[in-house]
Amino acid sequence: EIEAAAALQRLTDFALVHAQLAGQAAHGLGGYSPCLTAIAIGVVLLPPGRRAWVLAVVGSVLTVVVDRVFTAIPVPTYTWPFIVTTWLVLAVVKWRERRLG
Repeated sequence: EIEAAAALQRLTDFALVHAQLAGQAAHGLGGYSPCLTAIAIGVVLLPPGRRAWVLAVVGSVLTVVVDRVFTAIPVPTYTWPFIVTTWLVLAVVKWRERRLG
């Protein structure tokens, strides 16, 4: 589990460096939302296991994308990318659980 956490951190760091190099993290919270998403999905809201870790990684990367979209809007984004992405991932998980039984 420690190896998975370290891999998640490396992936998040990579995404953050990419976002910073592209000039997308200028508002200061660009690195905070992906970390919040990973913690919420991978540790707090889903049962522990491989699925939670995979969804945490996917959610973190998706949060960087959502952050880029929110950065284009001329209003403060704060942690909205974290909130939107976490809700989206949880909605997909719930929908899939209902669909598969």
